[in-house]
Amino acid sequence: KEFRGHGSYVNSCHYVVTEETMVNVVTGSADGTARIWDARSGEVMKIFRPVSAGPKDVLSNIGVSIVQTGDALSDSGSPNVHSVIPLHTPPRSIIIVSRSSRAFLVSMSGIVIQTFESEGMNTAFVAAAVSPSNRWLYIATDDGNLCVYDISSGKVERTIRNFAADSTKTTSASSPEITELIHHPHKGMLAAFSNDKGQKRGSLALWK
Repeated sequence: KEFRGHGSYVNSCHYVVTEETMVNVVTGSADGTARIWDARSGEVMKIFRPVSAGPKDVLSNIGVSIVQTGDALSDSGSPNVHSVIPLHTPPRSIIIVSRSSRAFLVSMSGIVIQTFESEGMNTAFVAAAVSPSNRWLYIATDDGNLCVYDISSGKVERTIRNFAADSTKTTSASSPEITELIHHPHKGMLAAFSNDKGQKRGSLALWK
């Protein structure tokens, strides 16, 4: 079965149970959208286009719908969506993270519940993971750090400096970007790796 509709490559894909008898697929793409699909028919049910780049007065904020209506909307302000993460708490919600300075907690109906801001004005998010409890959101940034957010409040609770350099064992001035973060399903462990070709040797780092 094929799910057709994204205008560019798909970065993230998950099954999600939205009702007792309804199974959907959620995807995030470089076309700047996240989409909800009917898992049986392969049809698009909703298209989310969060505005995470540009002037503050045009950004998607709490309480705003990010459901795209129509097919011809500009992708301006909607960078590459690299992570979509279904949550069990709050129920029927997903985290959407794009290569920008703002990420979103969104209901399955498309309403923004919470936003997460990067610490630097020109800092972009490059990878994300969520703790099994759905309390913490971990986001790696393009300046080499890792930010830990409280999902309910949207606030940064901790920042790990030089996270990318320490994860990749890099000592150069410009460390490789983190490609992926993965949280252990039962333990307080976070895995990180980079696909950067500048590394002498690929590695997977485990953090406690």
